Amino acid sequence: MSMKILLVEDEKKIREGLAAMIEQSITGVTVAGQAEHGKEALQWLKTHPVDVVVTDIRMGEMNGIELLNRLRAVYPHLPVAIISGYSDFEYTKQAIRNGAVDYLLKPINRVELTAMMTRLIGQWKGERGASLVINGEEAEGKEPSKRMIRKAKQLIHESLNQELSLQYLADLLYLHPKH
Repeated sequence: MSMKILLVEDEKKIREGLAAMIEQSITGVTVAGQAEHGKEALQWLKTHPVDVVVTDIRMGEMNGIELLNRLRAVYPHLPVAIISGYSDFEYTKQAIRNGAVDYLLKPINRVELTAMMTRLIGQWKGERGASLVINGEEAEGKEPSKRMIRKAKQLIHESLNQELSLQYLADLLYLHPKH
């Protein structure tokens, strides 16, 4: 069973690129549907249940904030993540106030997208009591396996040119920072 995502983005090339990136980032995630704007997303959701909605914030017909508001009224527990080309703090505040679970800025960084998807699939699988698969490896229990430690070392080595934190790595590997 895979986690199903509805991707809402008005620019077709970005939407298709994000769909491919999402499905490649973590095993067990499927982009079940794509919509060009909020109205289309709401219509699609009437007949297609999903586990997560990932939406752009500025679109024609209905923007991401309005979509988020309407989703809260109909699907109060459906996780919604916002993607935006705008770093305006007002958008971020509106998204948080309306229950967005995350907010990523465009251009989308694969590592940040993977971290967000890891958190979302971890929550989704945690609710179902299933195991989490990250980059083809099963995360077993609360203690990191030797493979997970190797993966952490690999991530650190690949990211030596940027600032890292324990929380960031823990999010990528779906571990508690103490582990």
